[in-house]
Amino acid sequence: MKKLKIFAKTFWRSLTSPSYYMDILSAKFSFSLKYLYFLLFISSLLLGAKGAIGIARSIPKIPGFIENTKTVLSQIYPKELVLTVKDKNISTNVVEPYFIAIPREMRIPKGEARYLLAIDTSAVITDFEKYQSFFLLSKEFVAMKDENSGYKVQPLGEILKDVPDGMTIKKGDFNALVARLNPYYHYIYPVAYAGIIFLLTLWPLFVAGLKLIHPYSPVSLIILLFYSLFLFSLAKLLRRALTYKNVYRMSMHGLTVFVVTSTFMMLINFNLPYIPLLAFLLWMIVVVVKQEHVTSKSA
Repeated sequence: MKKLKIFAKTFWRSLTSPSYYMDILSAKFSFSLKYLYFLLFISSLLLGAKGAIGIARSIPKIPGFIENTKTVLSQIYPKELVLTVKDKNISTNVVEPYFIAIPREMRIPKGEARYLLAIDTSAVITDFEKYQSFFLLSKEFVAMKDENSGYKVQPLGEILKDVPDGMTIKKGDFNALVARLNPYYHYIYPVAYAGIIFLLTLWPLFVAGLKLIHPYSPVSLIILLFYSLFLFSLAKLLRRALTYKNVYRMSMHGLTVFVVTSTFMMLINFNLPYIPLLAFLLWMIVVVVKQEHVTSKSA
């Protein structure tokens, strides 16, 4: 309880009091490190709780999801389509390009794509956009939609490396393959409950530590070296008697603003990636400016 009170007091003063940053310099480095880790733990716990609530709300929908999935999979493969594997390539018995429509049960928003799958064994990679499909199956590759790059491509040779040469795939073969999934539907419930437990226990512990040390984390101790360099340059420009170590220690507590801002934005699903960094830098500029009477100390 005493440690929680100390954390709460440190959190509030790190968030609101520039003069408090002078006191930080007299504390051990481990104090700031433990504070920052626990702050990231609380942030990760809140975000984990959000995810856990989302999973809990989805659990009653699992039976409907299972039935909907079975319906889609049973209808998705056309009766007339036969795929033949030869020399790790695909050939068909239909006139190409051939399109498989998006099942109504999938509830895909209009405008994302017109078709679920386009088959054109003579297509090249640049044809992907032309077919307005989630997937494009060619003789040598499969292309699929990707949010970041537009589409990504996987060679068919890799996908078919374990498929016997000369094998044909018909609707009956596809349905037999789908039927093998039935026993696995029962695992959805335990996986959902395990996900909730994980998000509320191990997840915050792991993510907090990862954020501290990962070089691409915006709140890592590595990235903080560069933030502190900028702030130290500002301190020298303003003739503040602060060493680089002083500024680094202060910045560890200044990240409170970053963590609070970014956590709040993620909780309300508001995405403006540079706002937390801007808030942190503006707050630390205020902190540096206010340290007019700080004597140079080693952190």
